[in-house]
Amino acid sequence: MKPYVILFSVVAGLSFMSCKAAKTLAQILDQMLEVKAVSFNIRYDADSDTGAQDWDDRKDRVAALLRLTHGDIFGLQEVQFHQWEYLQAALDGYDSYFLGRDPDNSGEACPIFFRRSRFGLLNSGTFWYSDTPDQ
Repeated sequence: MKPYVILFSVVAGLSFMSCKAAKTLAQILDQMLEVKAVSFNIRYDADSDTGAQDWDDRKDRVAALLRLTHGDIFGLQEVQFHQWEYLQAALDGYDSYFLGRDPDNSGEACPIFFRRSRFGLLNSGTFWYSDTPDQ
């Protein structure tokens, strides 16, 4: 009788361990599939901006706010090239893709930033909704 009790104890213990492992695996899969996306219009740097609207006055706050969101992906709007350069340097741990509206990157863009620890850039490109985007 004693060997059966030991065998039952071992089987029961292994069963409980496998349930815990399955739960842990499910939690890991949930975490892998969860993506936090953030959309933020940072407002372009207009020459007429002064005070709190001036980019030099707000750039540190914009970067801090983006870091606070702990986003995996940021889609930003109204970003000029020099703003993108600043944010790219300020957002450690993120890579990005930027393509300005104008060929010389003088216009605004909508760059995408992504957490380097979760994603990698395999390919990049842009398409326009218009057959004649320059018109």
